[in-house]
Amino acid sequence: MAYHAFGRSIDTNVTGLAPVVLFFVLSGFVLARSLARGPTIAEFFRHRVFRLFPAGIAAVLLLTALHAQFGFYHGFPPDFSAFNVLLNALMLKHDINGPMWSMTVECLATPVILATFWICQRFGWQRVLPAIVILFGLSFVGQFTHLLGGFSNLGPLYAFLVGVVLHFTGKRFVEALTSNGGPSLQSSPPQFSRIAVFKNKLDG
Repeated sequence: MAYHAFGRSIDTNVTGLAPVVLFFVLSGFVLARSLARGPTIAEFFRHRVFRLFPAGIAAVLLLTALHAQFGFYHGFPPDFSAFNVLLNALMLKHDINGPMWSMTVECLATPVILATFWICQRFGWQRVLPAIVILFGLSFVGQFTHLLGGFSNLGPLYAFLVGVVLHFTGKRFVEALTSNGGPSLQSSPPQFSRIAVFKNKLDG
């Protein structure tokens, strides 16, 4: 209701980069949890390929077929040559389906997440903090944010690192909320029950 009542004033929060940043944080966290289960590097990359590419390829081929049949396109008129369709299907470009720019960044972030997890596991999560600060600073530099071209935005790249760090610090954060005289998880309001569920997931 608030969005429809005050849409213009909160439009940036609802439809801007904020949801993308949150999604990238969650992505970094979930992928760190996946890496903690001990897959090999080859298995990790294989899972990423089968998670990202089938849907992306299907979307590009569907839009290509719609353009060939009806002249339909999304956003600005893209190049539907065979080579450009291939580049879009491989997520090296995203002019056929502009919103897929975030998947291009996801592909780029995969080795970054892997390296961040290794550093946190080997040397401690604190060693990643300078990289987060640097990437956050670069998110305000246009030459960096638009480095991949097109609609892509590398600005939120730091969010993946934040998600990985949350994997390594989340358990400690939850324990801090429920210790030192904090509320008991067994006799607590619903919000702390949700914290208990989150803690159990971290423990498991």
